[in-house]
Amino acid sequence: MFKAYLVGFFLLLLFILHPQAHAVTAFQKWFEGELENPTELLNEARKAARDHRFIFLAGFLNEGMRLQYFEENKAALENAGASPENIHILFPSSENSVEENVEELKNTVADLAKKGPQIIVLIGHSKGAVDALAFAVSMPEFVKEKVHSIFLIQGAFGGSGVADHVKGLGHPTDGRMPALERVAFEVATKFGQLLDFRINKGFQSLTRISAQDFWMKKLKVTQASLEGVSQKVFFIRSYRSPFLVAPVLRNTCAYLEAYYGKNDGLVMVEDQWLSSVGTLLATLSSDHAGLTVSRPISNAPPEYRTAFTNALLMQISGTLELDRSPFPNNIFFRTKTESFNRKYYSILRNGQIWVKL
Repeated sequence: MFKAYLVGFFLLLLFILHPQAHAVTAFQKWFEGELENPTELLNEARKAARDHRFIFLAGFLNEGMRLQYFEENKAALENAGASPENIHILFPSSENSVEENVEELKNTVADLAKKGPQIIVLIGHSKGAVDALAFAVSMPEFVKEKVHSIFLIQGAFGGSGVADHVKGLGHPTDGRMPALERVAFEVATKFGQLLDFRINKGFQSLTRISAQDFWMKKLKVTQASLEGVSQKVFFIRSYRSPFLVAPVLRNTCAYLEAYYGKNDGLVMVEDQWLSSVGTLLATLSSDHAGLTVSRPISNAPPEYRTAFTNALLMQISGTLELDRSPFPNNIFFRTKTESFNRKYYSILRNGQIWVKL
């Protein structure tokens, strides 16, 4: 009896600490369904494409892949009815710290907002997602007035173990990592260290200690102004097996998998959001390039980016209900005579925690 109560308590505690961690949202269901069986985009979503101004923020090392970054997302928006004049792809400098990029964005985004009456949708990826959120919490009045929503895709909010390794702070490699991937990863790390001399501030901002320290201080300072911003912020996380990621991410994914846990090839899934801000919209099956970068950097087909972009339009239009997992409002005790899973003393079912007596 005591064991049943104890297990039930810990399960309830898990939901208190991570209420959204395993929610399968309407956004995720629609995206996955669209990959399997593409459908005609609803008129409401097409209207959302026409009525908004879309600003994309690219991530770290975007300088080497500008022809591939967001191009298929942009094409999907245009196919849905968005005017090319209302779609902007920005490439924040990889040499800069987050704060330096934010200062530039304050002017750039404000200038873009003056181009027309359309309300803004801000879409950031990787370090671009970090820049986007830092901009939003630094400009709360602008966001309240001019911004419809902010989508933060695979953001390195908790930093990256890969950046740690480049800076000499990460977990050393050993036999837990396959030999071939280990050697290739160490060679790539040496190149990263050579590059670090030029873009030190960019790399430093992506270390786990720096990233976590940045957000702890940033959110503490801006806490009073977050209310009007937070409701417009949506995080989209992802993870992928080292065997399924794009070849360019295979070694970094294997490193993170061995020493940190589930990741998308560059960032751990748990580091891709901040639980104190906004809404966790989905946790998708994708590597770090699959949702935003075209081939050959990504190994996902173009339909992946199209389905994802259309899912964003569905979310913007309000045709997808924001599907939050219901918080269990009670613990229901079940006896041996009632249906139960024999393997467990407690189980979540229909938004309720059941505990076997």
